[in-house]
Amino acid sequence: MARRKAKPRVLFVYRRMVPFVKSDFEALKRNFPVLPLHVTRNLIKDCVDFARFITKSDVIFVWFAGFQALLSVFFGKLFHKRVVVIAGGYDAAYVPEIGYGAFTFWYRAAVAYFVLRQADVVVAVSDNTKREVQRRLNPKSIIVIYNGIDTDLFVPKGEKELIVLTVAAINESNLKKKGLKVFVNAAAKVPEARFVLAGRCTTAVKELKAIATDNVEFTGYVSFEKLLRLYQKSRVYAQLSYHESFGVALAEAMACECIPVGTKRAALPEVIGNNGIYVSYGDVGETARAIRRALEDESSGHAARDRVIEFFSLSKREKNLTELIDNIQTHRSNDCLVAEK
Repeated sequence: MARRKAKPRVLFVYRRMVPFVKSDFEALKRNFPVLPLHVTRNLIKDCVDFARFITKSDVIFVWFAGFQALLSVFFGKLFHKRVVVIAGGYDAAYVPEIGYGAFTFWYRAAVAYFVLRQADVVVAVSDNTKREVQRRLNPKSIIVIYNGIDTDLFVPKGEKELIVLTVAAINESNLKKKGLKVFVNAAAKVPEARFVLAGRCTTAVKELKAIATDNVEFTGYVSFEKLLRLYQKSRVYAQLSYHESFGVALAEAMACECIPVGTKRAALPEVIGNNGIYVSYGDVGETARAIRRALEDESSGHAARDRVIEFFSLSKREKNLTELIDNIQTHRSNDCLVAEK
């Protein structure tokens, strides 16, 4: 009788266990023996941890082409382990006009270039991110596996209200990157609606409060439960960004039947598809008119949710990641590593 092939052992390397990283960790744990390794930037401790765990693993899986991935590639090469790097967006981007992206800064670019060039497989979270990587270098293997949204958790519930929502940390970078000034200025032209900006605040919030009308609310940090309720109550989700590698919050909102209003930049058209309204970045008048149209639309939210279920479900990402890890030990060609979209 043929012996059953052992499952590859995965060393899961991370800097911060944010929700989308944790989601991958849990998905891989359901399918493989997984060891977590938290990189702390204490070089001695991190190297000792890698030396302890590397012989107990077959594949190294790491999010973002930063310091944690640099160590992953180094130890992977040293111990002949396959390395999978998730290119999450910033690590592949070059957007100097807004001071964004690893390739905008030489020292971060050097790390990202080395990691993405030496990794056995680079997994991009969108076609746009894949193109950004390929503009700078030629990886050994690069595929697209979209981020996954838990569509059993992010569900519509209750009546929609005249709320326009955007979710973002309020800091200097996001004022431009996320189009937060446009969001606040548009609120003045749609006084019948409540505009909610949910996310941690820094001193940059003063700049927004100085131009905000009474129908703008800054929530600061909100718990997951409150955020989910905001998605469920909001009729419109605004993603007015200059650059997005994917747009997890956008997809979560769409799963809750929010109608998306977004720019046609970077990866946003991949998420929105034909199920929202597009606006030009920075155009307050056009944005306000689009938001008003979306507020008057009481039926298109269903289609937005259907798109998330079809293309961005958590189960689809888990299936594709599982197939990737299963195949990486025996196959080296791109043809064997093409994920289903």
